[in-house]
Amino acid sequence: MTYENNDSSQLRIGMLGNSSLYVDEMIRNLEKKAKIYFFTINSDKNTDCPFKPGNYSFVKLTPNPLMFCLPAYLKLKKYDDDIDVMAVHFLGFWWELLLAMKVTKKPTMFFVYGSDVNRNYSLLHFLLKRHVLRNLSMIVAETEYQKKYLSERYGVKPENILTNTLWWNVNPCFRKERVQHINSLREKWRLDKKYIIFSPRACTSRYQHHLLIQALSLLDDNFKLNIQVVLTQLHTNPELISYTADLKELASKHNVSLQIIPKRLTPEEMAEIYNVSLMNVHVPDIDQFGRSIIEGCLCGCIPLLNDEIVHYHERLEHKKNCIFVKPNPQSIAEGIVDIIENYAEYHEQMYNNNYLLFNKYTDVEGNNQKLYDTMYQCSDRKD
Repeated sequence: MTYENNDSSQLRIGMLGNSSLYVDEMIRNLEKKAKIYFFTINSDKNTDCPFKPGNYSFVKLTPNPLMFCLPAYLKLKKYDDDIDVMAVHFLGFWWELLLAMKVTKKPTMFFVYGSDVNRNYSLLHFLLKRHVLRNLSMIVAETEYQKKYLSERYGVKPENILTNTLWWNVNPCFRKERVQHINSLREKWRLDKKYIIFSPRACTSRYQHHLLIQALSLLDDNFKLNIQVVLTQLHTNPELISYTADLKELASKHNVSLQIIPKRLTPEEMAEIYNVSLMNVHVPDIDQFGRSIIEGCLCGCIPLLNDEIVHYHERLEHKKNCIFVKPNPQSIAEGIVDIIENYAEYHEQMYNNNYLLFNKYTDVEGNNQKLYDTMYQCSDRKD
């Protein structure tokens, strides 16, 4: 069912979140259809909104532990009558406290990120999180595994968990380029080796890029000297900068060609690098189903994935959609050699299979409308 966006029926959404890319995208996707109030918790003195101006209202909440977040509670509570539905991005401690304090009487949705529900918590924090999760109106999960996990660990009713709503999109720019364009893209990014390996996740130890470099150090020179690894680094955090420096040192020590692009790439730039890359490597220690896996698949880039990430297996099969490896250098090295030696067999087969799975994510307008309809059904407006 589709709801028209006019003055009398415009949905009013309260969005609780931080300055993440996914929050920004959801605001952009819905701001033409709904009135959005974006609430963020930040102790920083800077009062500016972290996103570009748009058709939404920005409200900053500053928690005060000594006052049990009472100022943030009172400020947010004032907006309750102006909102039809609350949408929570990343269920962190402060949002849990506010929701447990009944800061809103309106139906509340939660968009699961994964790392906000699957960590080890103290007993009190676990009980708080469980209480909040059980009392949400609707939870939007990415996979059936997430649904089962939330039900078993926290006792959330399965009927309150949706897994058929796409709450993020993939830019349509992620598509295979014509063969004649590939050489010019290689020149643009100065990628001159025969085999390009793109490891697109952030340069943090969580994503274990060091395992990839260690794996390449095990290869014969016939393979290693023809391989170039591409990473991106956009952090100013000293710890993360240190990890990047360690990666450079490790690559130099083992004569591995490593190129680190020191900026946040646009979707179009990411698509260009996927198109010239042989494989798209994801061997994190913990993960959901990363969007960059899908982006690479739609560009014809073969996924090399950590076999121990349960979410990956829900959609992908070994040698049908991807190559699964154990998160250790020897297994990763074997996976790289497998892809190189059998590329002709794997490439078209995996691309076709993955296109059928993931092309739906590029239907931006259709997905945005379905998301809006889902939020409308959850809201006070549904009656």
